Amino acid sequence: MGNLGWGKKDKSPTDGFSDKEVGKTCVGCEAGQEPLSDMDLDGVIMGRKDGACAPLTKKNEALTRATIQGAKEQAFTSNSNCCKGKHPPDGVADKTIVYVNGIRTQQGGHCQTLQDVADTTCAKVIGVYNATRNSVADLWQAKQDKSWIKKHAADAEKDAPDEEPRMSPKGRNPAVDTLRDMIYAEASSDQEMEIFAHSQGGAITSVALYEAEKQLAGAGMEENMSKVSVTSMGSAAQQWPDGPEYTHLIHARDFTPVKLGLRKSAKKDASRAGKGAKVVRFVGEPGGGSFKEMEPGDDTGGTSFTKYHDVDQTYLKAQSQFNNGCRGKS
Repeated sequence: MGNLGWGKKDKSPTDGFSDKEVGKTCVGCEAGQEPLSDMDLDGVIMGRKDGACAPLTKKNEALTRATIQGAKEQAFTSNSNCCKGKHPPDGVADKTIVYVNGIRTQQGGHCQTLQDVADTTCAKVIGVYNATRNSVADLWQAKQDKSWIKKHAADAEKDAPDEEPRMSPKGRNPAVDTLRDMIYAEASSDQEMEIFAHSQGGAITSVALYEAEKQLAGAGMEENMSKVSVTSMGSAAQQWPDGPEYTHLIHARDFTPVKLGLRKSAKKDASRAGKGAKVVRFVGEPGGGSFKEMEPGDDTGGTSFTKYHDVDQTYLKAQSQFNNGCRGKS
């Protein structure tokens, strides 16, 4: 099965970590050990270490505030003149973005997007890696993520504080576990957290937010969800919890958000996009020209699995254009 567009497929034969075949790396492994596969790194925090993309945590590692802070200090940054002009002298904005990728994304693709986000936003950028196994397994996992969104949304509507909160099984999706723990650790410490999420990464983020919200509510700190801001890009998530600050970017011809996520119509945004969310539906061609926000009467045409779904050529380009970012500027 080919790339269904729910992620970013490597275009080169190497993975961005080493000269080994795509999907394997010896970054962080001990002498004599086998190279780490994509699945070995499922759910780890990724960043830049010793000048190269590298895992900053181990799979299933229990996260602490110190671990998260250490990861932030090994983030991707931009050295573009555009960023230096906006944020002198070093070009780095005083914030960290956590990026969560979609399906069919190998290590090198994830790392490249971390740099792309840094070059677009001028922020420090680390990632929660959502590893790929194969198309069928990735799609099945994404379907499970969406099922858990539905369960959590139903729980939120019931508002039954005396019941034990339902949580997705630990290890079902390691990226959910990591992101949930990061959100809880940051929000419970009264720290702001910014997330960029693409495709299945949006569904992962929605599940993690619902579960972190339940944990914060149990600690009497539910209002701290307002410390979290999310930019979703072509997201597969059909619903989001209230509390965080949201911007949802949806290309009107991108199959994933139009058919699986918040849809093309804005009719249900108030109940599904998160309270106060900004939902930007837009049109335009990824290959050239510019995007514009969709207006009534725009002939958007049919959807495509892949053409309008690329995180860099469609969504980061649109995010930069709508926010006067530095993407594509030297």
